[in-house]
Amino acid sequence: MKKKVLLLLFSSLFITSCGTRRGHTDDHIGTGVQLPAGTSIDEAGITTIPVPVIFHVLYKNDKENVSDDAIKAMLTSLQKDFKGESTLLYPAERPKDAAYNRTDTKFRFGKAEVLPDGTRTNGIIRKKTATGIFRYQKRKAFAESPPYDPYKYLNVYICETNTGAYTPVETANHGIVIHYDNVNYESKTLTHETGHWLGLRHIFEGGCNNSDGIDDTKAQKKFFGDKKYPYVSCTDATMVTNFMGYNASRDFFTEGQAKEMRQNALKYMTLPELRKDVNIIKREKYNVNGDVLKLMTADKTSKEYGTYAEDILKKYTGCQQVKTADLIRKFSQSTQKLEKGLDVEVQQPEPANSFNWQAAVINELSLIIAKQFEKEMFHLALNRFFKDVIEPDNDNSSKIVQANSFYALFPKTTEHIRKIYESGNSYTGLDIAAVQLLIKNDLKELPILFREKPELLFPKINDYPKVKDMLTLGDIIVSSSAQGYNLQSILNKVSAKRYTSPKLNEITSIAAILSNALLPTAPNDTFWLDPITQLDPESKEDRVRNTYELLYQQLSCFPELKTHLDSLEELERKREIQELLLFVRKLNDSYSFIKSKGYKLETFQDQLAYVKLINDSFYELFHTIYKNKKLNEIYELNEKIIRTSAACISIFEALTLKEYPTAISQIVTDFGTLMQEDHTEYKLLLVAAQIAGDKDGTQIKNILKTYIEPIGTSSQKRIAPFNISVNSYAGITGGYESIKNNSSEDSYYAGITAPIGISLSFMPRRLGSVSLFLELIDLGSLVNTRFKGDNTTYAELRFEHFLTPGVGLFYNFNKTPITIGAKYNYISNLREIEYTNDTTTVPEGIKDVSRLSFSILIDIPLLTLYSKSKK
Repeated sequence: MKKKVLLLLFSSLFITSCGTRRGHTDDHIGTGVQLPAGTSIDEAGITTIPVPVIFHVLYKNDKENVSDDAIKAMLTSLQKDFKGESTLLYPAERPKDAAYNRTDTKFRFGKAEVLPDGTRTNGIIRKKTATGIFRYQKRKAFAESPPYDPYKYLNVYICETNTGAYTPVETANHGIVIHYDNVNYESKTLTHETGHWLGLRHIFEGGCNNSDGIDDTKAQKKFFGDKKYPYVSCTDATMVTNFMGYNASRDFFTEGQAKEMRQNALKYMTLPELRKDVNIIKREKYNVNGDVLKLMTADKTSKEYGTYAEDILKKYTGCQQVKTADLIRKFSQSTQKLEKGLDVEVQQPEPANSFNWQAAVINELSLIIAKQFEKEMFHLALNRFFKDVIEPDNDNSSKIVQANSFYALFPKTTEHIRKIYESGNSYTGLDIAAVQLLIKNDLKELPILFREKPELLFPKINDYPKVKDMLTLGDIIVSSSAQGYNLQSILNKVSAKRYTSPKLNEITSIAAILSNALLPTAPNDTFWLDPITQLDPESKEDRVRNTYELLYQQLSCFPELKTHLDSLEELERKREIQELLLFVRKLNDSYSFIKSKGYKLETFQDQLAYVKLINDSFYELFHTIYKNKKLNEIYELNEKIIRTSAACISIFEALTLKEYPTAISQIVTDFGTLMQEDHTEYKLLLVAAQIAGDKDGTQIKNILKTYIEPIGTSSQKRIAPFNISVNSYAGITGGYESIKNNSSEDSYYAGITAPIGISLSFMPRRLGSVSLFLELIDLGSLVNTRFKGDNTTYAELRFEHFLTPGVGLFYNFNKTPITIGAKYNYISNLREIEYTNDTTTVPEGIKDVSRLSFSILIDIPLLTLYSKSKK
């Protein structure tokens, strides 16, 4: 395999590599790019980050087949380095600045014991190879021993190489490649490369400009050798022994570097799921409406009322630091009677039956056997498609991006294409059928990828944590609904999730607080209390006043929101709280729908409608916050963010209905900016979706033909810096015909022409481009008239009459398919001529003809062999 197709933002920019020579320190051969800072992820609850390591030993001989003991020694060194337990170097001369201290990064490395499929392993995979040198940037090591889940495992390749590491943003295949001579306890190569793997740049990036992106590292120039403290580079504060430098002796990461690595791990690695603090979840579930009613129906003259009220109200005073006695006094002043029929038993909505929506997506997909194709042309089209998937042009960033995205969405399909493409064998109908089946199988896995590893699909998603969180929110709605949870339980599950964005954590907490607060205390038609009809902010009713009081206490748990609410007058504050409450009306729509179905959702359309209604409820709350300028200054939402979960559900719907082109188009439209470059056309993805959607296999030929020859192919020749195509033309021609004969006279001629050959187009300019045309045949070669007074006939029609080898120089006018130009042709055995010599008719035998002509043509490309894109 020549190249491993990876998912990366800009393949040439996000590679961090270090070349290693035997027995020497790294020799930097590429520039690393620090990952975008994005939003800081809360590290609360993270004590350590476990990283299982898998070593891939690729060897040609015993020397390269390093021992288990050598690997163990190198791993031990890595473990100590990341724990901050490496041997302290030069303690006497070392600066006393705390930044020079060894730091426990919280990463814990150990040999993997279990592979993703559950197979037990000792963490070492050995494979004999015939490859001489594994060039790091060629990624051939990854091809010979595919890496295991890079979001969970650190894959370390030991071989004859020039060493390197991929940053976390490269998703699907990042890992570390090191030279076998560096497998020992003393070498810090693995520690250095692991720093790159976790997103660090070299400490000397930018030289004295200090551009490594870490606050507590010192500006310094690149240097080699074995320097000691003090060493003057940009200043005398050079961090000589930092692991991310090139000094021979290295012993520490700074705290800033450690934090950067942890942040990248939290963004990109699969870690044990964290949940919100149990006390926060408990507070979200307080039923304000029920507590208000309990207090208002209690006997306020009773001696026990104070104790009873205190037990209920003390839980509301934690955030606002209000004295419980003050709240009791407010409630004891309530003298109004309650509406007739109100009960204090909190109701819960009836759950829907459980249903398996996922099963609808993964219904058995039947094999499609492709019909017999026009083999050679189809093979060429198919080979172009496979090449663009496996070996995109290095100088075409758009094609590289498309190949990376194809791998992300269709990993199993890509591996199958790789095998048959690199086998060198002719493709069969069964190969195509297998590709179609694998595309469908990969598509059915998309909901799982959305849920578990959105980074594989969307490498830039970690720079947009709210979007990532909204994908998670949408998945919780889908999965919880499918499992038969009732509405309030679904809201509580959404809230219990700990999201990447602290702001999303707050909003989902607010959703749980408000929905639990309005749970009814008696059965009613709508279920949740209606904030419009039952919680009028201007009402003087004690129940309403007390409800808003406790809701304010609840919302005061969020400092920025409290500051905002405190800035409002009391009535205005109530109105704003009521605005937030309005989303429960959408919840009532969900409840009414499921109630109308008898709490049984039997069809997919009913299930989908139910899920969409629940999602609409959350959208209502998010949109309320978004359109409130002051609130949105706190929570920083936009329309794209709040529509993410709906887009996700819509894609799942299309996949379930097997509307594959629709699903892929939605992915590209709604999430294309999270995939790669914003301007990229995802043609490979759309072609794959069309192939999957071809129900009987009859359209695959046309789909691939359209891919390699899009509508208006002639226009490509006019704008491409260089283009090679199998080309035909149709038009009129005229010129001079020379007969190879001593007695025959030459003649001007004119007629129609339809030549076919190879066109090489270049020099695009404002008016058009130039083409050099190598003609092979001309279907119009017989339909030409000589202007001489002779009679022309043809011998028995043979193929050689159409064989018109020649060369032409054409000019292609821009924005039209019109071409003009001159050409020369030689045609063997074309003419039989009778001409008059005085009064005698002289017959001539079969004669060869040379022609020099000028033509006006319509450009008809048949197949583009190569086209260089405009930069």
